[in-house]
Amino acid sequence: MQIAGIDNYLLVPASAVLVVAIAILLIRKTGKMRKRPSSKDEFEGGERYIDDSDEPKIVETDEVQKFKAKVDQLSTALNLEREKVKAKEEQLKEHEKSYENELLKVNALKDEVPFLRKNIGELQEASGKSKEKFEEELKKVKANSESTLAEQKTRYEEEIQKLREKVEETITTSAANAEKLKEEARLRLEDTINRHKGELVAKDTEIMDLAASGKNEREKLKNELLAERQELIKSYEDKILEIKEKTKETIQRLVDEKDGLVDRLKEDNEKLEEEVDRLKERIRLLEVDRL
Repeated sequence: MQIAGIDNYLLVPASAVLVVAIAILLIRKTGKMRKRPSSKDEFEGGERYIDDSDEPKIVETDEVQKFKAKVDQLSTALNLEREKVKAKEEQLKEHEKSYENELLKVNALKDEVPFLRKNIGELQEASGKSKEKFEEELKKVKANSESTLAEQKTRYEEEIQKLREKVEETITTSAANAEKLKEEARLRLEDTINRHKGELVAKDTEIMDLAASGKNEREKLKNELLAERQELIKSYEDKILEIKEKTKETIQRLVDEKDGLVDRLKEDNEKLEEEVDRLKERIRLLEVDRL
């Protein structure tokens, strides 16, 4: 597999090789080389050239030595660059292997995509069925709640109607009882007054009879009878007052019972309203959960 960018790492070594080649050409061009003289040349100048080697020698000038040093330096740099390039190549090979491994993983994941899509489709289908089942259950619960609410509402309305009828009956009975008690008290009072009137008439007759027997005795009896009469009158007045008080207490008790029934009716009505609100809240929560 070709790795993009590897040519960039080879540019530096190629440049170094080019520099070395140019340096070698300059050395060859500027070097002063002497050929081995012929036998004629050896004696013409009065000098004899002695050379242990058959190869021509290069006379190294300062410039040549500088170039040689530069060439050595460039060779060393070239070797270093080659080592770096090798290290980069190894690193790139490792990256290539990692890339191939990741590519294998990606291909494996691509192979799993159809299976995952199939699972997602199955899950979506199951989710749709669950949603339909939930909606059916919600409808059942809502229908049951509405039915229960209607039944409870009907039952509470019947109980309220019964309580109202009972209250009206109690009020009517209480009013009738109050009228009856008033009538009984009036009759008792009239009977007592009539009876005491008869007693008073009898006492008056007795007093008149005693008056005939003597003035002193008459006065004495008159005073006694008057005192007794006053005592009887007071006693009857107390009894009449007692009857009136009992009548008032009975009427007040009946009124209190009426108020108690009204309060109970109000409490039952409040309980019914609380129950209705609770059922409505339950239905609202079920609808929120469904959404």
